[in-house]
Amino acid sequence: MTEYSKQRIGQFLKKYVDISPGHSYTEECVIRQGINELISNCVYTSKGLQRQILKEQSVLLPLSYIENCARYR
Repeated sequence: MTEYSKQRIGQFLKKYVDISPGHSYTEECVIRQGINELISNCVYTSKGLQRQILKEQSVLLPLSYIENCARYR
């Protein structure tokens, strides 16, 4: 994932996810865990999250990546 994509997805996640001090919304583990939380808490479906990130941040995440994050622990 490019730095630009990480920044845009991080901006999206700021609205939904709080992180510990010393971490950044652009870290891969924060992005994966944030996506996992949104899916597992039924805030979005995988497809719905993909659409919302594309709509708000102009970044298209592959559905396979989102579904992989949903299984991330």
